[in-house]
Amino acid sequence: MIIMHSIIDRHTIGYDIYNTKMPFILNMPIRFWIYDDSCTKLTVPEYFKSDGATITLKLAKFIIGCEHNPLFFPAVILHDYMCCHKDKYKRKLASDVMLYLLLERGVLKWQAYLMYICVELYQKYHEGWQ
Repeated sequence: MIIMHSIIDRHTIGYDIYNTKMPFILNMPIRFWIYDDSCTKLTVPEYFKSDGATITLKLAKFIIGCEHNPLFFPAVILHDYMCCHKDKYKRKLASDVMLYLLLERGVLKWQAYLMYICVELYQKYHEGWQ
């Protein structure tokens, strides 16, 4: 799998101090091209809101660290977008894309895989997303 995306800098993602549940907001769209067996093109639109890397288990939060770590972007933005559009994307693709982008951004390998496993289990068994 190869993933390319438009330029993401410090101006791309904003923070809304008044929205504690979904504080991250895109100031401009981000385009992604996902190449695996085929080519999937998608755009996360301007003003899309995200909660960052949702870490609900206190133990995982202690191990992984702050869910607002800038290294987790754009992986969590794209994953959140795909989760909002479950009718278009499969759970496995969303999780694989998140893992790929976490590793690409320099997240430690064990951290990225731990996040991947937690997301896969949560999405499959708690959310029922096949």
